[in-house]
Amino acid sequence: MAQNYNDTIHKMQTPFEMRAGLPKKEPKMLEDWEQNHVYEQMIKNNEGKPQYILHDGPPYANGNIHMGTALNKIIKDIIIRYKNMSGFQAPYVPGYDTHGLPIELKALSSLGDKKAGVSKLELRQICKASLPPSTSAS
Repeated sequence: MAQNYNDTIHKMQTPFEMRAGLPKKEPKMLEDWEQNHVYEQMIKNNEGKPQYILHDGPPYANGNIHMGTALNKIIKDIIIRYKNMSGFQAPYVPGYDTHGLPIELKALSSLGDKKAGVSKLELRQICKASLPPSTSAS
Protein backbone atom coordinates (compact mmCIF):
# COMPACT_ATOMS: atom_id res chain seq x y z
CA MET A 1 0.00 0.00 0.00
CA ALA A 2 1.37 3.42 -0.98
CA GLN A 3 2.16 5.88 1.77
CA ASN A 4 0.33 9.23 1.85
CA TYR A 5 3.20 11.71 2.03
CA ASN A 6 0.85 14.61 2.74
CA ASP A 7 0.63 13.32 6.30
CA THR A 8 4.43 13.24 6.69
CA ILE A 9 5.14 16.95 6.05
CA HIS A 10 4.31 20.05 8.01
CA LYS A 11 1.90 22.18 5.99
CA MET A 12 1.00 25.69 7.06
CA GLN A 13 -2.65 26.25 7.86
CA THR A 14 -4.12 29.19 5.99
CA PRO A 15 -7.63 30.45 5.26
CA PHE A 16 -6.64 31.02 1.63
CA GLU A 17 -7.70 28.54 -0.98
CA MET A 18 -5.01 26.62 -2.81
CA ARG A 19 -6.35 27.73 -6.19
CA ALA A 20 -6.88 31.39 -6.97
CA GLY A 21 -9.91 30.89 -9.23
CA LEU A 22 -9.57 34.43 -10.58
CA PRO A 23 -12.05 34.03 -13.45
CA LYS A 24 -14.75 33.23 -10.88
CA LYS A 25 -13.65 35.69 -8.19
CA GLU A 26 -12.80 38.76 -10.27
CA PRO A 27 -16.39 39.70 -11.22
CA LYS A 28 -17.38 39.57 -7.54
CA MET A 29 -14.35 41.69 -6.55
CA LEU A 30 -15.09 44.30 -9.21
CA GLU A 31 -18.74 44.45 -8.19
CA ASP A 32 -17.71 44.92 -4.55
CA TRP A 33 -15.28 47.72 -5.48
CA GLU A 34 -17.99 49.49 -7.48
CA GLN A 35 -20.64 49.13 -4.78
CA ASN A 36 -18.26 50.39 -2.08
CA HIS A 37 -16.82 53.18 -4.29
CA VAL A 38 -13.28 52.10 -3.45
CA TYR A 39 -11.57 54.34 -6.04
CA GLU A 40 -13.64 57.40 -5.10
CA GLN A 41 -12.89 56.85 -1.40
CA MET A 42 -9.17 56.60 -2.11
CA ILE A 43 -9.19 59.88 -4.05
CA LYS A 44 -11.30 61.55 -1.32
CA ASN A 45 -8.93 60.23 1.36
CA ASN A 46 -6.02 61.90 -0.43
CA GLU A 47 -7.71 65.30 -0.83
CA GLY A 48 -5.44 68.15 0.16
CA LYS A 49 -2.29 66.11 -0.29
CA PRO A 50 0.28 67.01 -2.95
CA GLN A 51 -0.94 66.11 -6.42
CA TYR A 52 0.81 63.74 -8.77
CA ILE A 53 -0.66 63.69 -12.26
CA LEU A 54 0.42 61.13 -14.83
CA HIS A 55 -1.49 61.65 -18.06
CA ASP A 56 -2.07 58.29 -19.67
CA GLY A 57 -1.96 58.55 -23.43
CA PRO A 58 -4.14 56.69 -25.87
CA PRO A 59 -3.98 52.91 -25.74
CA TYR A 60 -2.48 52.38 -29.19
CA ALA A 61 -2.01 55.56 -31.18
CA ASN A 62 0.49 54.31 -33.71
CA GLY A 63 -0.78 50.89 -34.70
CA ASN A 64 -2.30 47.69 -33.41
CA ILE A 65 -2.32 46.81 -29.73
CA HIS A 66 0.62 44.60 -28.66
CA MET A 67 2.53 43.41 -25.57
CA GLY A 68 4.33 46.76 -25.29
CA THR A 69 0.93 48.43 -24.99
CA ALA A 70 0.03 46.14 -22.09
CA LEU A 71 3.38 46.73 -20.39
CA ASN A 72 2.92 50.49 -20.74
CA LYS A 73 -0.52 50.35 -19.09
CA ILE A 74 0.69 48.05 -16.30
CA ILE A 75 3.66 50.28 -15.45
CA LYS A 76 1.50 53.41 -15.38
CA ASP A 77 -1.04 51.65 -13.17
CA ILE A 78 1.71 50.61 -10.74
CA ILE A 79 3.05 54.17 -10.58
CA ILE A 80 -0.39 55.67 -9.90
CA ARG A 81 -1.17 53.11 -7.19
CA TYR A 82 2.23 53.61 -5.56
CA LYS A 83 1.83 57.39 -5.52
CA ASN A 84 -1.66 57.14 -4.00
CA MET A 85 -0.32 54.89 -1.24
CA SER A 86 2.67 57.21 -0.71
CA GLY A 87 0.66 60.25 0.33
CA PHE A 88 -0.15 61.88 -3.00
CA GLN A 89 -3.45 62.64 -4.62
CA ALA A 90 -2.87 60.78 -7.88
CA PRO A 91 -6.05 60.31 -9.88
CA TYR A 92 -6.08 58.27 -13.06
CA VAL A 93 -6.15 60.78 -15.93
CA PRO A 94 -6.75 59.22 -19.34
CA GLY A 95 -5.63 61.29 -22.29
CA TYR A 96 -6.28 61.06 -25.97
CA ASP A 97 -4.37 64.00 -27.41
CA THR A 98 -1.95 62.65 -29.98
CA HIS A 99 -1.87 65.82 -32.06
CA GLY A 100 -3.84 64.10 -34.82
CA LEU A 101 -1.14 61.60 -35.67
CA PRO A 102 -3.21 58.37 -35.84
CA ILE A 103 -6.03 59.88 -37.86
CA GLU A 104 -3.58 61.61 -40.20
CA LEU A 105 -1.66 58.39 -40.80
CA LYS A 106 -4.90 56.54 -41.60
CA ALA A 107 -6.04 59.33 -43.95
CA LEU A 108 -2.69 59.40 -45.76
CA SER A 109 -2.63 55.63 -46.17
CA SER A 110 -6.15 55.70 -47.63
CA LEU A 111 -5.01 58.19 -50.30
CA GLY A 112 -2.33 55.87 -51.68
CA ASP A 113 -0.37 57.49 -54.51
CA LYS A 114 -2.42 60.73 -54.28
CA LYS A 115 -1.00 61.62 -50.84
CA ALA A 116 1.98 63.53 -52.28
CA GLY A 117 -0.24 66.26 -53.73
CA VAL A 118 -2.55 66.75 -50.74
CA SER A 119 -2.41 70.12 -48.96
CA LYS A 120 -2.58 70.43 -45.17
CA LEU A 121 -6.10 71.83 -45.43
CA GLU A 122 -7.29 68.92 -47.60
CA LEU A 123 -5.70 66.43 -45.20
CA ARG A 124 -7.49 68.02 -42.24
CA GLN A 125 -10.80 67.90 -44.11
CA ILE A 126 -10.29 64.20 -44.91
CA CYS A 127 -9.44 63.52 -41.25
CA LYS A 128 -12.51 65.41 -40.03
CA ALA A 129 -14.76 63.53 -42.45
CA SER A 130 -13.47 60.17 -41.16
CA LEU A 131 -14.18 60.92 -37.48
CA PRO A 132 -17.32 59.56 -35.82
CA PRO A 133 -20.00 62.28 -35.42
CA SER A 134 -19.59 62.52 -31.61
CA THR A 135 -15.86 63.34 -31.84
CA SER A 136 -15.89 65.56 -34.93
CA ALA A 137 -14.18 68.88 -34.23
CA SER A 138 -15.82 72.11 -35.38
